[in-house]
Amino acid sequence: MVDLVSHALWAYALFHHQPDAYWYAAFTLLPDLLWAIPALVGFFASGMSIGQLRRMRWKLPHESTSRMPYFSFVRTAYHASHSWLLMAVASLVVAIAVPGLAVPFAAGVFLHLAMDLFVHKDSFAGQVPLYPLSNWKVKGFVHWSNRKFIAANYALLIIVYALMVLGRL
Repeated sequence: MVDLVSHALWAYALFHHQPDAYWYAAFTLLPDLLWAIPALVGFFASGMSIGQLRRMRWKLPHESTSRMPYFSFVRTAYHASHSWLLMAVASLVVAIAVPGLAVPFAAGVFLHLAMDLFVHKDSFAGQVPLYPLSNWKVKGFVHWSNRKFIAANYALLIIVYALMVLGRL
């Protein structure tokens, strides 16, 4: 959850001077919502409790995940929603269908994907930016749930938002 909130806060901070800044922030949530909502439905339909889901932390060894119902679907949905190639196609579709949202959509989605490349070290699925054409993974530098990273991330967000309120950004 911290990761999802952070995406939106950084997007709004970066694009707050745009008249449609909320759209940029909303679209940064899309890659995670595209896989997480179906995953949660599948997990709960399989009888998994909230406690079990919380303990999972998305850093399970392969042998643990292979026994879980719906997990291969979750991994595939995650790769698809975090694929730079598939999101480029989605951006093109949005540009054709709703031209006014093309820039916020692409900027929000690709900001999310760029952030995840760095902060998903050792995540359950890894970042596969060229999915489905390649299974090449980006390892990342730190996992977003690392307490030191969370503290630094939110400290920087507090500073940035304070500067925004003071009119310095």
